[in-house]
Amino acid sequence: MVTPRAAVARCACLDIRCVLRKSGGKNDNNAAEAFMAEIPIHVLAVLAATLVAFIIGGLWYSPLLFGSAWMRAAGLTEAQVNAGNKARIFGFSFVFLLVMALCLERFLAAPEVTLATGSLYGFLTGFGWLFFATGVITLFEQRPWSYLLVNGGYWVVALTAMGAILGGWR
Repeated sequence: MVTPRAAVARCACLDIRCVLRKSGGKNDNNAAEAFMAEIPIHVLAVLAATLVAFIIGGLWYSPLLFGSAWMRAAGLTEAQVNAGNKARIFGFSFVFLLVMALCLERFLAAPEVTLATGSLYGFLTGFGWLFFATGVITLFEQRPWSYLLVNGGYWVVALTAMGAILGGWR
């Protein structure tokens, strides 16, 4: 017999009631899937988080904030940036941010997540994963530290905002 405490440890769920209801209280290898099936996707929150990260990126990489530093660090001229296919760049960027927001929403799907914990988990995702992943790329591409600070900094801010929206939207 599986106790609720053992079931939580086995499937790492925060809310065992849905797992036990789905599995009839038995040891079920699909308990985690049952748990996630019980939690709907907050589509409007995902779209809002995507849009906010997109807007932050627009401001972050503009001349108002870090656009000039980013171009220098990336070795791009203004002519090269202006010659890019804007529909392709902005369209795919939005889709990629949408996928990221959806994945982050699933990580933050537990009912106990709040605006504060969502912000913290977003920050940890941005800093712990994306900032340092960008750092590895920066090192291998032999880019200046400003490249890491501008690009990695964007991810920390964007993911923190996404986490806040997704955690606070209940």
